[in-house]
Formats: sequence, structure tokens, C-alpha cells
Amino acid sequence: MSAFFVMVSNYFNYRDLSREEIGNLLSRGRENLLLDKYARLYSEKNTRFLHDMILQDIILVQKLVQKAPPFSEREQVLEILSNDIKKIRQELNAYDPILSPRVSLNNNYYGLIKDLEDRYQNCGILIDFTCSEDFFVPGPYDRFLYKTLYELVSNLFKHGKGDYVEIHLEENQKEIHLSMTNYGDYLEEGAGRSTGLKLLDFETKRLDGVFRVEEGREGEEKYLAFYVNVPIKKERIYEDYVNRRS
Repeated sequence: MSAFFVMVSNYFNYRDLSREEIGNLLSRGRENLLLDKYARLYSEKNTRFLHDMILQDIILVQKLVQKAPPFSEREQVLEILSNDIKKIRQELNAYDPILSPRVSLNNNYYGLIKDLEDRYQNCGILIDFTCSEDFFVPGPYDRFLYKTLYELVSNLFKHGKGDYVEIHLEENQKEIHLSMTNYGDYLEEGAGRSTGLKLLDFETKRLDGVFRVEEGREGEEKYLAFYVNVPIKKERIYEDYVNRRS
């Protein structure tokens, strides 16, 4: 239905096409929607398994250890279990973010960055996050940005070599602009993108956006910059509204 909505709203772009060509476009649109739905359902299946089986089993083990008679490695085991529970919950929320309606998107994103700092014990990296307090984008863009920040900041703590990072987020003329610049960082020769960044590239393209990575130099200092630019489209908002209620 959303593919048809797009075609109608852009009728004059397609008025010179034959009926067969228009039919092919609609068919491809339906195929893309089916593929997206399949991917989403498959991911949801794995997510439910991770939550209902793995996470619940770890929580049960944690409770059993807490009730068990004292043993020499008890505190160490409890710390590992607690950290694993927190990591799994963060991963689950990164897949399908639940944003708090009680605070601004700015605070949701800032809270995510602080949670990741705690998870990776900061590693001595100072992060300067700039975003207007009244920043707002509707779904699916609000959740996309949460996932994007999760992947970028996680990648930073796992692989970054700098010690100062600037993250800037804004919406201007119906386009989202997100940048992260890591001063002192650089790409190692032969290094490829991590799985998380490949997924981020895919998700950005699905929203008709662009994700790019650039190396640069400011004076004597190298830096590694990540840029995400995504247009805000009414048909995407409509499609997300329908999908979230289906």
C-alpha cells in the first residue's frame, strides 16, 4: 500500500510511462516491502529468542547464585552475569529502541551515550555531544538515529584511537545531519568496516540517505569522521505508522 501511495503522490513523475512499466514499478515496490517485512520478522524471531530464552536463563542463574551458599568466586560470577544482562538488554533496545516519552530525544540520545561509556568503561575518550534540546524527528527517524548513535559510539569505543570526539546532530530543511569526528583517529591500512557499520550503511540506504567515512587532518592531528545524511519523507513516516500498528 505504501508503494502505491508513493506512486500516486508522484504521479507526474510517471505519467509518460506505459501501463506495463508502471505495473513493473508497483511489483518491485511490493517485492521490496515483502523483503523488508521478511527481514523484520526474522530479526524479531531472533530477538524474541534472545530475550525469552537466553536473557531469562541468565537472570535465573543470577538469582540461583544469589541464593546459593557463599563460594570463593561468587562475586566475580555475579558481576559477569550482571554485565551480560546489561549488554543483552542494550543490544535488544538497539534493535528496536524504546524511547522514553518523558524526556526529549536529545536526552534519550545523551543517555544512550552515557550508558555506552559505562559499558566500555569510557577508555579515556571525551565525547562532546551537540544537539538542540527541542530537536525532534518522527518515526522511523527517531529510532534510526538511536541505532546509528549506538553503532557509531560502540565502534568508537571498540576501535577508536583518539581521545576527543565531537558528535553533532541537527535537522535542517527536512534533512537529518549527523556527524561524529574522532580527533587523533585514523584508518589502519587494509582495515574494512565492522559488521555494525555495514548494517548502518544498509539502514541509511533504506531511508534513501548517505553514510560516508572520511579521513582528514587538522594541523598536525589526524581525524576520522563519520557522516550520516537522511532526508525526511512523508511516505516513510506514513509507512512506519502503518507498520507499527499492523
